[in-house]
Amino acid sequence: MPRIRFQQLTTQLHFVNNNSILDEQMKDKLWKIRPWLDSLRDQCLKGFKVWGIAGTSGMLFDFDIYQDGDGTRSHLGQGGDVVMKLVSTLAKNSNYKIYADNLFTSVPLLEKLLGWRLQCTDTVRQNRLPNCNIKGEKELKKEGRRSFDFRVKDTHNISAVRWFDNRAVTLLSTHTCVEPLRMAGRWDKKAKKRIDVFMPALVADYNNHMGVLAYSTPFWQSTKLEYGIGDGISTFFGIFSQWLWSIVC
Repeated sequence: MPRIRFQQLTTQLHFVNNNSILDEQMKDKLWKIRPWLDSLRDQCLKGFKVWGIAGTSGMLFDFDIYQDGDGTRSHLGQGGDVVMKLVSTLAKNSNYKIYADNLFTSVPLLEKLLGWRLQCTDTVRQNRLPNCNIKGEKELKKEGRRSFDFRVKDTHNISAVRWFDNRAVTLLSTHTCVEPLRMAGRWDKKAKKRIDVFMPALVADYNNHMGVLAYSTPFWQSTKLEYGIGDGISTFFGIFSQWLWSIVC
């Protein structure tokens, strides 16, 4: 829609009858939109869960309202279906990179996104890694902090890495793995000081990208996308989930 046409339409949009408004009501600076605003607030108090894509600037680029569902989920599950819907607005075959938390992640999702030439680095839940004989948390804990184990799925070159810090975290990636190892500062309770520990490249990559979005959009619990489209727009985007009332009300 042309900008001028949009502006013309907004001049005809009214939420109150200007001829019947009382002087007392006009003391409210928002009286022209008060009925709509009150309705929105009432709905927000009930709570809306929102899925969306946001940039590191905090700008929202796309969203969808969570509904209870109609039982028509694909084999990717609810989280995977959300991701596929939100990335469908991205240009195809562009090799963008997605960073997701374990709410959304599964091996079939990464395989599906690879078919769209979208790369991923995501945390993942253990029950979504069937037949993956990676070392468990107890075994890594015995080996000590900074220990890790990894496996690579031959068919799609998907890397699974489990790294033990204060606890074990498991990640999947279609574009990075363990090397090169990075150094990361961690607080050691026993020594009561910060120490340097080795961190797999996959973990460092995930932390760098997810951390940027978390600081820039503190309300969102986020999944991230790396989306290079020029200097004028934020490079990084994220898929998030959050109850809308905690933001608006």
